[in-house]
Amino acid sequence: MYCSCLCWTIVRVSAPSPISGLLDSVLTPGACGGSGTETMVDAVHKSPSLQHPDVERTVDIIQIGGRTVVWTDGASSHVLLQNLLVFRCSTICQMDLKAAEEASAEVSWARNSLLKISEANSRELEIGGSVAIARYLTAASQQPKLTASLKRCLQSLRHLKIGAWILDSSDPPQQRLLTLELPKEVTVAGALQYIIQQQTKLVKGDVSPDVERDFGSKLDPSMYLLKICCSQEYLYDSESVLIHYLYVQECIERTEVPKLSPVLLKDVLESLDLPVPQEGLNTVTTPTEAEPPSLMDLVDFDLSSPTGEAVADGDVKPESLWNLREYFAIIVRSAHTLSSGNGESLNWTPPPTSLEQISAGRPSSSLQASGRIDSTQTLQTALTNAASFLFLPIPFLLSSFLLAPFNSESLPAISAVVDPSSSLSSLGTSNKDIAAEVVTSGESPPTFLDGSWASVPTSGASAGTADPGALASARCNSAAVLSSPQYSYMVRVGISHGGQVLFEYQTTRDVQSSILTWNQPLNFHLFYADLPLATRVCVVLLRIKKRPGRIVTAYIKYIFLRLKFEYPVGWANINLFDHNGFLLTGKRTLRLWPVAFLSPDAASHQINVSGTVVENPDPEILLQLEFLNPCPNRPVRFPLDKVKQAVTGDLLDASTTTATLHRMPSISTRKLEALRSDAATADTLLSMTGDQADELAIIRDLLSRDPFYELSEQDKAVLWRNREACRRHYPAALPWLVQAVPWERHEMVADFYRLLGAWPRPLPVEVSLALLGAAGLTTASTGENCVGNTGVADPLVRDVAVQGLQAGLANANLADYLLQLVQVLRTEAYMTNSLTCFLLQRALQCPTLIGLRLCWHLRAQIHNPDTRLRFGLLLDAFCRGCGLFVNLINDQVVALHRLTALGVAVKKLTDEEEQRAWFKSELAKAEVRRDLEKITSPLCFSVKLGSIIDHQCTVKRSKKRPLWIVWTNPDILGAHHNKKHQLLFKNGDDLRQDMLTLQLLKVMDRIWKDEGLNLHLTTYGCLATGDEVGLIEVVRNSQTIMSIQGQRVRSAMQIDSSQLHRWFLQNAQGDGLAYEAAVERFTNSCAGYCVATFVLGIRDRHNDNIMVDASGRLFHIDFGHILNNKKKKFGITRERVPFVLTSDFACVIARGEEKPYRSQGFIEFIKLCGNAYLVLRRHAHLILTLFAMMLPSGLPELTCVTDLEYVRKTLAVEMTEEEALRYFNEKFDEAYNGAWTTKIDWFAHWMRS
Repeated sequence: MYCSCLCWTIVRVSAPSPISGLLDSVLTPGACGGSGTETMVDAVHKSPSLQHPDVERTVDIIQIGGRTVVWTDGASSHVLLQNLLVFRCSTICQMDLKAAEEASAEVSWARNSLLKISEANSRELEIGGSVAIARYLTAASQQPKLTASLKRCLQSLRHLKIGAWILDSSDPPQQRLLTLELPKEVTVAGALQYIIQQQTKLVKGDVSPDVERDFGSKLDPSMYLLKICCSQEYLYDSESVLIHYLYVQECIERTEVPKLSPVLLKDVLESLDLPVPQEGLNTVTTPTEAEPPSLMDLVDFDLSSPTGEAVADGDVKPESLWNLREYFAIIVRSAHTLSSGNGESLNWTPPPTSLEQISAGRPSSSLQASGRIDSTQTLQTALTNAASFLFLPIPFLLSSFLLAPFNSESLPAISAVVDPSSSLSSLGTSNKDIAAEVVTSGESPPTFLDGSWASVPTSGASAGTADPGALASARCNSAAVLSSPQYSYMVRVGISHGGQVLFEYQTTRDVQSSILTWNQPLNFHLFYADLPLATRVCVVLLRIKKRPGRIVTAYIKYIFLRLKFEYPVGWANINLFDHNGFLLTGKRTLRLWPVAFLSPDAASHQINVSGTVVENPDPEILLQLEFLNPCPNRPVRFPLDKVKQAVTGDLLDASTTTATLHRMPSISTRKLEALRSDAATADTLLSMTGDQADELAIIRDLLSRDPFYELSEQDKAVLWRNREACRRHYPAALPWLVQAVPWERHEMVADFYRLLGAWPRPLPVEVSLALLGAAGLTTASTGENCVGNTGVADPLVRDVAVQGLQAGLANANLADYLLQLVQVLRTEAYMTNSLTCFLLQRALQCPTLIGLRLCWHLRAQIHNPDTRLRFGLLLDAFCRGCGLFVNLINDQVVALHRLTALGVAVKKLTDEEEQRAWFKSELAKAEVRRDLEKITSPLCFSVKLGSIIDHQCTVKRSKKRPLWIVWTNPDILGAHHNKKHQLLFKNGDDLRQDMLTLQLLKVMDRIWKDEGLNLHLTTYGCLATGDEVGLIEVVRNSQTIMSIQGQRVRSAMQIDSSQLHRWFLQNAQGDGLAYEAAVERFTNSCAGYCVATFVLGIRDRHNDNIMVDASGRLFHIDFGHILNNKKKKFGITRERVPFVLTSDFACVIARGEEKPYRSQGFIEFIKLCGNAYLVLRRHAHLILTLFAMMLPSGLPELTCVTDLEYVRKTLAVEMTEEEALRYFNEKFDEAYNGAWTTKIDWFAHWMRS
């Protein structure tokens, strides 16, 4: 086993070898010499084992990237190797996760919840045996729901035509393709039976084309499987209808013949190194789909305190939040910067064990107090101290070495010490139970904002503390030294629910002194009882620069204004309730995010309500908050038990609800009964009063609005008054209703939860997506990397939304939305939630379609500080539960690391020919081929990459020097179909925007097909695999428009527009039917891309990023500019048309007629474009929702809702359908009439290239 980015060596050592000699002889660096990804090592060295004189215990010493880890026999080497394998795939080692669990109760809770799901999947695989494992790794995807376009294609077919590769009777037998016509409703077993019958007759030599079709004869299907030609996918469900498989559907819609071949089941098992069972295929069972756990399933209702321990006065039940009538308030005290002499980032250390250790600035015993080897100790000293060392738990040992650099000189001077409820700072966890004090680790104490020394407070007492019995307080202790006399500092605090501010923010006085101390209560006139479950406290530290006063003339008198300019220094958000619903109490040190992570929506007041609740793992400033307990010696908890009864429908009776969930909002008994009556209809509701009829009309109007429509106060009042009508007759109005809930009044919230428990389920997928990612968004934006909530904040509503996804999305559809759902994960308030569990379950159930994509989506963003721990936990659970699948992911990871190293090295060379020559020479090396050959493609798991064809590989000329890599197709039938696979590896380009565009194009293609339009869009594979690293699929048999035009100089100079049509005639080779089919595909695909590029605002379109394949399909590539972000040259915008529609395209559409725009073909093309536009417009809500869900991604061209105003405009969301069609036709005319400007741009591009 070898590591791509960390060189590691497993060493088993034993006494009586001297320790010093042992270190010199066996702890040798690997082949890579610690140089990262440039070289791999595959070595296991063995030496005599090291044993303690009093006990028999063997020690494994592992060297990882220059750091050494000791592993005892408490865990087998199998577990060790599995951990290392999972570490490479998830990028987070087990020692870091163990340390994070010990530091944070929420992380431990989250990991246990995810590992339960993982272990359940492992058990199911183990019970199923080798056949179940083979199915798990190689089963083809199905989609039983057929699109309208596919149904139309099937209606035009008399039979289902398939191609079957079988062996004939020659000696030796040769592969032969038979074209068979089967009933359209044929099952896999029926197709397999007929193919094997033909195979038998061929072997006997008496095959006849008109052999009798007997689908009823007995044949044991458990001996065979149908294999998709040139793919690693097999059709396992013998009773499934053949056309339910995605591969067959795609072939039919592309007017291609599906090609299948029969294979023996035992051959499939042997190819996967799995034992062959005595039973046949009948042992295969369809994997069970469990419901994802909701918040109520994850919460531990038996806890009596946040830590699970008994409170001071005994095991007293926590106080219900809804019983508290005190006001919430905040009081402020001290903050400072963290800095070190060498400027290195903050490292994590365990909590001190005593106040004396805090005062001294270091633990009394580094090994006993912290569970880690002191950085001043050498490994030799640590091993010599064997008495305490060998008996430490294995996670502690691994955590000690991997978290502490071996070289003590590289350690920073400052460390943050957190208590057991805090999170691992180096992982960026979002725990809300942090109670941190800052201590020195030796020589250098903490410094203030100007770099002067600071003393560490050892007591929580401060002046100005509010009476805890009268109001709840959070003490925000901030101490800072002014860098200039003209500056002062203050703290601003707000409380929010999602993007809604519950009460006007409060600000401390600004203090200007050597040390800033506020001790100032900030009162929020909001009862504790009225705080919703998703409440968060938002804090910002502001620097104030005062300007000299001036006299301002007013209408009545002169007033003096002293102008203040506020500059945010840092900000942070924190959940007010922990993952079990307990109110946050005690001291909490917030690790402030820098101003660069502040959202533009905070420009006026600097409170970043949309920001993340995750801690900054590398802060410069700490700001301490102390949350006082309104009930001394008794924890306070949100009444989740009552809420659970309401949401699950146990408290739907009005009288019970009133008694248990406090008073109900005023509503007449007569109206309530009418609303609840099963016989009530919309007409009876409308007939109650004239005012109600108007209000229900308003609700119906809201249902047609786009998700960014901002509700007025009148709209909210109408929705809330008619909430029962919404539940019974307009369930799709839930995203609007949740915005109308008075979240600051717990009686209303209780009634909403009762209503939610009775809400019709499952919700439509569109509604579920809106609740998770779009509801309530306005013109606020999110900051890059460190972003916060989107959609509805309340976790119970989000549970209902996830249930809608579980019920409404098959795996094939879920794959279309996976990119957005991963972004939504970043905004969840807690580490574990129903969405995380849902995605993990689906990924484990279908690793080839969901699991692989989820894995790479998570890895591509795991470098972000706010996602590292959250995504690391999910990756770890997936890798531990997917069985042998993790080995295949590991091969892909190794290959990507190798390609990254090659890409970096290529860029160091300046000459293009030298780059290409060096690249080909490297591909010829054995170690490079070992990493890159015989792996599955990260873009499509069913594609296996064979041997490198090094003479066809090259380095492209573009700026980032992408690598063009060509593999053979190792499939036995590869010689008859796709003889090679080609991928483009990019290092230095952010491919996430290309992924988003291609995904939206795929969604649009599905929308059109559901409406009966097959516009033949080509959505090639594109995958970001890391920070500005990724792969792009090369579309087979395709050329750019520029290369086709370049065949004739007049065409290349954009003088002659007929070259593209000549190319179509040349490819048809006189076959009229082939020519007509190719032109029809071109026309349909051109219409699709005209509409799609217009709606999405795709720019930088030229003849080198528009292509045509051999079948006639037009498609676009390179989506670096979307949402109408146009490139400029010397401040001049080159593109002046809404989308590309040149005379070259018109000539093909008109089949070469002299005046194409007057041809019948072009007139039909205009109608087709208009129809396609209207279809998309009817799904504007979904398209805008998918864009909104991507706001947390931090894409440079998608940072706020205002960036989507262009899409709202192109989809004409405020117009009627007739007005919208008229608007599109105007844009169509503008595009065609302005095509001459596009031709000029194309000529300029040809000249430059």
